[in-house]
Amino acid sequence: MTETRSTCPYCGVGCGVIIESQGSQITGVRGDPDHPANFGRLCSKGANLHLSASAEVTQQLRLLQPMYRAERKAAPQALGWDAAMDMAATRLADILQRHGRDAVGFYISGQLLTEDYYVFNKLVKGLIGSNHIDTNSRLCMSSAVAGYKQTLGADAPPCCYEDLELADCLFITGSNMAYAHPVLFRRIEQARAQRPQMKVICCDPRRTDTAAFADLHLALQPGTDVALFHGMLHIMLWEGWTRPDYIAAHTSGFEALKALVRDANPEKTSQLCGISRADLFEATRLFATSAATLSLYCQGLNQSSSGTAKNTALINLHLATAQIGRPGAGPFSLTGQPNAMGGREVGGMANLLSGHRDLANPQHRADVAALWGVKDVPAQPGKTAVEMFQAAADGEIKALWIACTNPAQSMPDQATVRRALERCEWVVVQEAFAHTATCDHADLLLPATTWGEKTGTVTNSERRISRVRPAVAAPGQARHDWRIAVDLAHRLEKRLGDAPQGLFPYPVDDAEAAVETIWNEHRESTRGRDLDISGLSYGRLEQPRQWPFLPGQSEGKKRLYDDGVFATPDGRARFVAQPYRAVAEACDARYPFALNTGRLRDQWHGMSRTGSVARLYGHVPEPALQLHPQDMARRQIHDGQLVRLSSRRGSVVVPAQPSADIGLSQAFLAMHWGGEYLGGHSGTGQRMAGVNGLSQSGFCPDSRQPELKHSAVRIEPLSMSWSLLAMAWLPNDSVWRVREALRPFMDLFPFASCVPFGRERVGVLLRAASHEPASDEVLRDIEALLGLNPQDCLHYADRQRGQRRTALLRQSGHDQLLEGLLLAGDTRAEGWLAPLLQQSLPVQAYGRQLLLPGAKPLAALPTASRQVCSCLNVQQASIEQILEQTGGSDSERLQALKSQLGCGTQCGSCVPQLQRLVRSVPLVSRSV
Repeated sequence: MTETRSTCPYCGVGCGVIIESQGSQITGVRGDPDHPANFGRLCSKGANLHLSASAEVTQQLRLLQPMYRAERKAAPQALGWDAAMDMAATRLADILQRHGRDAVGFYISGQLLTEDYYVFNKLVKGLIGSNHIDTNSRLCMSSAVAGYKQTLGADAPPCCYEDLELADCLFITGSNMAYAHPVLFRRIEQARAQRPQMKVICCDPRRTDTAAFADLHLALQPGTDVALFHGMLHIMLWEGWTRPDYIAAHTSGFEALKALVRDANPEKTSQLCGISRADLFEATRLFATSAATLSLYCQGLNQSSSGTAKNTALINLHLATAQIGRPGAGPFSLTGQPNAMGGREVGGMANLLSGHRDLANPQHRADVAALWGVKDVPAQPGKTAVEMFQAAADGEIKALWIACTNPAQSMPDQATVRRALERCEWVVVQEAFAHTATCDHADLLLPATTWGEKTGTVTNSERRISRVRPAVAAPGQARHDWRIAVDLAHRLEKRLGDAPQGLFPYPVDDAEAAVETIWNEHRESTRGRDLDISGLSYGRLEQPRQWPFLPGQSEGKKRLYDDGVFATPDGRARFVAQPYRAVAEACDARYPFALNTGRLRDQWHGMSRTGSVARLYGHVPEPALQLHPQDMARRQIHDGQLVRLSSRRGSVVVPAQPSADIGLSQAFLAMHWGGEYLGGHSGTGQRMAGVNGLSQSGFCPDSRQPELKHSAVRIEPLSMSWSLLAMAWLPNDSVWRVREALRPFMDLFPFASCVPFGRERVGVLLRAASHEPASDEVLRDIEALLGLNPQDCLHYADRQRGQRRTALLRQSGHDQLLEGLLLAGDTRAEGWLAPLLQQSLPVQAYGRQLLLPGAKPLAALPTASRQVCSCLNVQQASIEQILEQTGGSDSERLQALKSQLGCGTQCGSCVPQLQRLVRSVPLVSRSV
């Protein structure tokens, strides 16, 4: 077995991992105990990384050779790399020559390595001569970037992870850290256990696991963050909790801000935000008067039409109270993607240039042109993500090159995105996984390497650069992303008559040498900048290092602005006085609900990787819309009933689920459920696009980040007379092919979802509903894909009533086990048949009951229960049983769960939910 130190490809925590491999196969992964981001910890997603790189997943889901479609929607055909790249370069050159340099858009990803990002940025801005390159980090971090630059002068989080242990007050806002950044949340749990005096405040419309952990939860109304922060500053001024000496010595612009917040009195703020005056006052007191206050924030602030204003209003509080530049204090933006920070460092966005330079600055453009050896860098601003796809939909952009991201799932306003992809003359998708929604729209598919195969660097939320190392060779014909971009550049140099030559002198046949050369070029671009790493050689990255890292230093800088000197022309931080503005799309009588989107604990983004690991569906197995129980009662919606969720842009049908953690007139649907997993048609033949078929493209005027966290929606209960449940265990080497083959069937019904299930064994579950029965032909096709062949199955059909039952049995010793089933028409028996299948329970005693509509089990079955611990598959029922018999303090009851069931002892992602259960499940009194 070989062990390779690398970095996790999920969130911006940047956890170190040790990859175990044998030959060409990754066989295991564990946390790197020496990496300063995680010290050996991994979350449930990271702990299962090796399963996403299994031979079965690679063979069934990976893109392994270039593919070309002669016509849209036709089956792609294989071709060689030279032919593929010649085709790509020829088509792009033709479009550029016919329509100009701005007729092509490049949309890349925060999951690319810094070196990939650098080459793409140089390709577009230096060689092609356009600024039309943007990244999915625009959907993630651009408001944080703009907020830092407007206030502190540079896109540089001033804090480090060590501050989590040193803070006296943690102010978590717009972030469900327990799900989105679990490893950092483990550090907070440990810090508060060691320092019980630490106070935690959480601002979130939902009572998330993070909010449940907090000492104080401010359940503010969606989009009112700026109003809250202004109200807090008003109280600070009234109570004398600001630091006038610090403000006078190190800042500017405070008088304008004071005038702005004068009217933000506690009565107005508490009413607007929907919180009590007492809670508002207590949160303000803790923030302002604690010895060290650290704020932690993410998409709840960023993904907003006033995202930059939310960021600057929060940073204003830190500046006003001098809660910055000290251990345990500061505004800490938590990066959403593994290398969104690295992409910003190299200028991989439409408004940025290498080394944190601004495209709008003529001197910055001249600096980069000199570095690259080109005549100039174009001054015309590039199209940002939403603008790029709108321009393509309008016919202005003729070609799109998409790398390592899935805009047909993740972008807002999917109707516009799909129109853009369909209207473009030429769409290239450079991707590792072949099953993403965007791949369906590509003319040319180029196979790229991914985690475990790549080499290069990433930068995490605390400005720490870590190495990514390959443990195995790339499968099939997959190539590194930087190499594909370099190959394209070399071919375009020959086809574009006035193109600069020799910009990409990287040894493409030696990946390590090429990456080091690219990194050194990037390093030189940072010299003299706020992120200066000119003192850091590539060889010193054997250990993760923070920037800035100047010549002569032995370590990077932990915290910024400890001297009170900021990255502005005059060295003073700037207060920003932006008024509170309501959400871009207000709720009204037609669309009365505020839809919020967010993360699941065990899934990540569009699920192209986590979705390939069946056990990661155990915690939340299928899509569901969460609503407050009172809203469901008022609309006569019962648990599990299908509802039509509609916005001004589209609709989706999804089961409803009651949750007291949701506010009244609010709704929550996880961001991961795209059209790959949640489907159906709208009734007019239009395919539903999942959650982002509903979201809006309105964006922040400063950051251009869209308001993905809020859409005005209406919710209508549906009653469909016919339903379908089909599920079966499948061989590991066919399960993902079967799931992909079932995807087209989702478009035949008004509602459908298709997900894998299982742990050691894996199966696929297809659920659908309609107003009329599906044809026998469709049902037979579904049965055939699931291996429910007539000669091997029990079968019942009543065509007149639209009823159909199929059951596949397998002999195991003296028992018969249910291997697969299809229920069509009446699916009420799912409640006992599905557990028989999933728990591999004997079924020989049931006989004909397996096929009778509405039949009930002969005896009580083990109660189906929600999974809490993904690592050990511990169910909530088992946890509640232990808690009902265990007394003592909350910590003692939690320890009893860990010792008796093992839950919470592996990755720890389930600990917040365990703590909730400890608080909510009482000890059952027992008579003596």
